[in-house]
Amino acid sequence: RDWAPDGEKMGKGITLSEEELRNLRDLLNDMDL
Repeated sequence: RDWAPDGEKMGKGITLSEEELRNLRDLLNDMDL
């Protein structure tokens, strides 16, 4: 799996691009959790 810039292993092995993170955030916002 990919590693974070600070050398720590990413949580649950999940790595997202900046664009994917923005899309996910917008999707969650639309869901009114």
